[in-house]
Amino acid sequence: MTCARGHSSWLLVLTYRLGSMVVASSKSGEPITADDFGIGGALTVLMKDAIKYASAASTVADVV
Repeated sequence: MTCARGHSSWLLVLTYRLGSMVVASSKSGEPITADDFGIGGALTVLMKDAIKYASAASTVADVV
């Protein structure tokens, strides 16, 4: 499964999971998610880059 931009399904799953992450509580105790703040996509971009660099670093470490 891929989205319109050709991203694989793991990226869609990551976006869903990060967006569902509870980041705060309302005064009445209701959970507030990252998507409630509209930052699910931004978190995905940050994590995608972090995963890319971590993967590249581990590949370099395996070669050395």
